[in-house]
Amino acid sequence: MVKEGGRTIRALVNSITVATVSSFIVLLLGCLAGYALSRFVFKKWKNKDIAIWILSNRMFPPVAILIPLFLIMRTLRLLDTKTALTIAHTLYNLPLAVWLMLDFFNELPKDIEEAALVDGCSRLGVFFKIAVPLSASGLVAVYVLCFIFSWSEILFAVTLSYSKNMTFPVMIAGALTVRGLDFWKVSALTLIAVTPPVILATTMSKYLIRGLTLGAVKG
Repeated sequence: MVKEGGRTIRALVNSITVATVSSFIVLLLGCLAGYALSRFVFKKWKNKDIAIWILSNRMFPPVAILIPLFLIMRTLRLLDTKTALTIAHTLYNLPLAVWLMLDFFNELPKDIEEAALVDGCSRLGVFFKIAVPLSASGLVAVYVLCFIFSWSEILFAVTLSYSKNMTFPVMIAGALTVRGLDFWKVSALTLIAVTPPVILATTMSKYLIRGLTLGAVKG
């Protein structure tokens, strides 16, 4: 029983670590990419084409990239590590984050940024001091969504981890034994599994609702 409890805690810590780190990386990269697509004009490749290409990567079923990703991680000797899962979840959630942040930044008035540029503020300063604070609710919404997607993901977790870095969804799926399904165990693990996303969404509910509804009504 003690051994089982240790496995549960380790799987819980693995899921929290991977979901937190990957969501933060996705938020950072998605924020930068979304702002670039919203404020800059690319000549050789139109902004709309770039955005559609990014979104098309999200349309791929995860199983389509599963074998190449497994071979890459095996070559890099990253199998059964948090790094492999973090990379996989980042690649999976990044297209969605870019599209959401692109829409959020499109809703922000450009006049404020242009006034700051005229006053001598750099483009990087405008991004961090004006664009990011004004889109804080959108950032929270993106982070929470990416955290939930990463937390509940099981296909990459089953393929890229098998022992030390097993995540919580994989552990729940492992409740099916030769004796059948241990319903009491699945119920207890499921109750634990829904707790972190619920706590996060409840804590950030004020900003989450505002971020998800940003741009829904246009005057």
